[in-house]
Amino acid sequence: MSKKKGDRRERQARTILQEDGYNTESPNSTPYQQQVVDFFEVFDIMAVKPGEPVFFVQVKSNTARGIRTFHKECIEQQIPFDHVRVEFWVCHDGEGWRIFEITENGHEKVYDERDTNKNVLHTRAENRDDFNLQYKQS
Repeated sequence: MSKKKGDRRERQARTILQEDGYNTESPNSTPYQQQVVDFFEVFDIMAVKPGEPVFFVQVKSNTARGIRTFHKECIEQQIPFDHVRVEFWVCHDGEGWRIFEITENGHEKVYDERDTNKNVLHTRAENRDDFNLQYKQS
């Protein structure tokens, strides 16, 4: 994935979270940095919302390749899964988002926009009632 495409996908994910009431933060970076800077060297986005656990998201484009490595990195960083929510978001070009919840024991698909035949997350800002982050269709 190119840097521009990756940045675009991360902006889309932040917009989705913000539309659902989350305050989001991404790691600061400059064009002069030689390495990728992520929260805990693992996450692209941190989101907070009153009454909800802190939410960490890793965003990918077109493939969930690397999800097992991502899970291993979360374990190595001793992410407290009982206190935070961790997800792996994949945006497939022209098809929609697929979201996996990461737990201490592995990962589980919790939402696949491709199964619904409507790109709810792609149009999230246009129709706010179609999706909530509990992954239930209205």
